[in-house]
Amino acid sequence: MKGYLFSLTAAALLSALLLALVPEGSVRRTVQLGCGLLLALTALSPLLKLDYDAIAKQIAEIRLDTETVRTGVEVQNRGASGAHHIRTGRGIYMGQSGRDGGGAGGRGGDGTAEEGRIPGA
Repeated sequence: MKGYLFSLTAAALLSALLLALVPEGSVRRTVQLGCGLLLALTALSPLLKLDYDAIAKQIAEIRLDTETVRTGVEVQNRGASGAHHIRTGRGIYMGQSGRDGGGAGGRGGDGTAEEGRIPGA
């Protein structure tokens, strides 16, 4: 970190010195562009030293862990929901969630046949 700060400070001082010596005009604009590029490359130089394979591996592991947790929660929720519907006798097929309360003979609370009801449930 110390070396990085030293090189960034040196690039900034060199740029300031060059800009102080260059006269106004098109040459100054070119030097400003060069100094800006030098400072940008110096500031971004730590990115060149990153281990991209290790970063990709970590991202893959995080995605796998996330998918495992999400899938496990979905399976647990499905099991709990199914057990609830079995205990209460409500249909869960074709969007039926027992909204009529269910009645004997597969008829709803208003006497009409319930769609999506499991016979005998």
